[in-house]
Amino acid sequence: MAQLPPIVGESLPTPHFPTQAQCLIYRLWNIISPERLAAVLHTDVNTVLSAASDMGLTTDADEHTYDNWLQKGYITIIRAVWHLLNYDQIMQLLDWDEEKLAFILHEDDFLDIKLGENKPYCEPIYWRTLSEREKEQTAKIRDITVQALKQLPPVKCQPFSFVQLFARCAAEANAHCPTSKNNHTTTPPRFDKRIIYSYCALYGDTFFDQNLIDQSFPDELLSAYQALGINGIWTQAVLYTLCPYPFDPARSEGYEQRLAGVRYLIEKLKKYDIKLYLYLNEPRPMPNSFFEKYPHLRGAEENGFSALCMSQPEVRNYLENGAEYLVSHAPGLGGFFTITASENLTNCYAHYDGVACRCPRCASMEPADMYALVNKLLLQGARRADPEFCLIASSWGWWVGGTVPAVIDRLPQDIEMMGVSEQKVEKTIGEVRTHVEDYSISMEGPGSFALDNWKRAHARGMKTLAKIQVNNSWEMAAVPCIPVFEKIYRHVSRLFAENCVDSLMLSWTLGGYPSPTLQMLHAFYEESETPPTLEQLYVRCFGKELATRCAPAFHTLSEAFDAFPFHIDVAYHAPQHYAPANLLYATPTGRNATMVGFPYDDLDGWRSLYSIDTFVNQLKQLSDGWHDGTVQLQQVLNETNGTDNPTLKEILDCAVVCDNHFRSMYLQCLFVLWREKYDCSDILREECDIALREASVMADNPTIGYESSNHYFYTRAALLEKVLNCTYLLQQSKQVTRPPHPETI
Repeated sequence: MAQLPPIVGESLPTPHFPTQAQCLIYRLWNIISPERLAAVLHTDVNTVLSAASDMGLTTDADEHTYDNWLQKGYITIIRAVWHLLNYDQIMQLLDWDEEKLAFILHEDDFLDIKLGENKPYCEPIYWRTLSEREKEQTAKIRDITVQALKQLPPVKCQPFSFVQLFARCAAEANAHCPTSKNNHTTTPPRFDKRIIYSYCALYGDTFFDQNLIDQSFPDELLSAYQALGINGIWTQAVLYTLCPYPFDPARSEGYEQRLAGVRYLIEKLKKYDIKLYLYLNEPRPMPNSFFEKYPHLRGAEENGFSALCMSQPEVRNYLENGAEYLVSHAPGLGGFFTITASENLTNCYAHYDGVACRCPRCASMEPADMYALVNKLLLQGARRADPEFCLIASSWGWWVGGTVPAVIDRLPQDIEMMGVSEQKVEKTIGEVRTHVEDYSISMEGPGSFALDNWKRAHARGMKTLAKIQVNNSWEMAAVPCIPVFEKIYRHVSRLFAENCVDSLMLSWTLGGYPSPTLQMLHAFYEESETPPTLEQLYVRCFGKELATRCAPAFHTLSEAFDAFPFHIDVAYHAPQHYAPANLLYATPTGRNATMVGFPYDDLDGWRSLYSIDTFVNQLKQLSDGWHDGTVQLQQVLNETNGTDNPTLKEILDCAVVCDNHFRSMYLQCLFVLWREKYDCSDILREECDIALREASVMADNPTIGYESSNHYFYTRAALLEKVLNCTYLLQQSKQVTRPPHPETI
């Protein structure tokens, strides 16, 4: 079974709280019930309620809210307590056993990596009576919290309350998209498949529980997707959880129930003319202890796990037979899509470094042979159950060693080949020449690398897919839609013009919101010799008057986003997703930023290959330009009563939130640079203001801060804690030297 990450190093201090128990209550208030907090802290409910009141906290939650967080927001909870609670108390908090916690950490989209691969050591936290000094500190916390709450609007929309938004999106799409089903026509196949990830789908063990399936794929969202021309949804699957596992049947426990869940979802999607595609990253690596019984199956090893060696007949048979079993027991399944060189060590070349294979049995193979073999076996097994079954092979990871053309040449002709559209696009930012591997909207595709591969596949008679990000990306995932419509328009127009892409994957786990961007793209699916103009798309979504008035602001935002200092390491490690809630530290923590997890104060990790000056200057350009566009958009909406238009109000929310995040990123870089030498009080005060502005938007918009595979990057409580954090640093500051004025940097 999966193993818990090792306990290494000390946890981070929280000096802005008198005690760790108070920090726990504050962070989890309105998320975890007082009763559950009391049990974890070994105290009674009245003590917890009094402690919260003493810190100025008010109750905005009920049992339904608490249940939602435990079912749909457990990643947010785990992140909040990772530096506070030990494993036993985390399991008690979530009511999980060790096996479930280990499974979620390992399988829920690499959560263990996002948390840093190791667990910091934490002493057990129990409630105790406060000292007089601690009571004085608590009174200060209360004053700050009460004052902050007075500046915030009341919470109108509870977290996860997306269904009403989806219903509105569906109604608007049906009104604006002439080829929607409600208008009694069908969507012409300009792009044959239009696949997306459900905006609110859980990434973990979703198929095990029908209620979780309905929450992950609500009818209102599916109706919106249908109206927007979406005809495919993908979701993660682990093969050994959906078929008998020949090597260790215990790992397959519950597979019949999960298969029933797959069948249920297939039938549910069918009502909306949507197919289900399962993402397979196979065969899954196993902990080294697994190979004590099967030493001959052990392949390349890494970090306590080893690949199941694809040179062994038993492993090949498992892959092929497992695919057959799954497809035969899930009739109507749309297909698989695979990644064969990814973060998971799924074969002996999955982490190929371009030099040598670490498995002596597989060393005689070419990487291209391995990647093609995995896909062939899955297709062969699936086709035994369904002769028309679709398998989509992603080229992600094949670029190491230049193997993409070789893999394409080795794949069966009826496998469809998917490539990242913006991959290998290059650009000079500041003095730095950078390029894209994935997840960029600021650096537009398609690039020549992707185009050449699609054309090569077409020449072999294969169908092709472009994987693109049309709503958001890891450049900024805390909003459902980055309103840079010009950039998306140019990208898709080029795909249209090149005519070498048959289908689109419109998102990874992030980017599934039924946004105006998807509404605009719907026009590209219609039969036409020429693509629609951008102006036509704006009119289609907003009407002629608002479209004309808003277009300049949309242009400013798109131009501003061009300044984003893109590199995949920046996308993964910089604080853009957490910025208004990312805590500041008076002295360096020495922590390395984790992948879309904890940014800490790791400026060197944030900036990747950029010099400090270039990175900070690019963030200033981005922040200043974006702020100008946000002000323009706000002014237009004020002058035209556009704030009464819920779609435009939603776009404005996204623009304001991006404005907050980009400014906060810039300020945090300055703070890290200046904190040990200069007075940073201006930065700290502005960070407080940004946190409160963010909480104000969040109070009325449950999409803010949410992404399906990370849940909420931050909460209202986290933003209030940022105010406490900055206020504490202001009170502790002894530096008197004024820094260079921020606007001159």
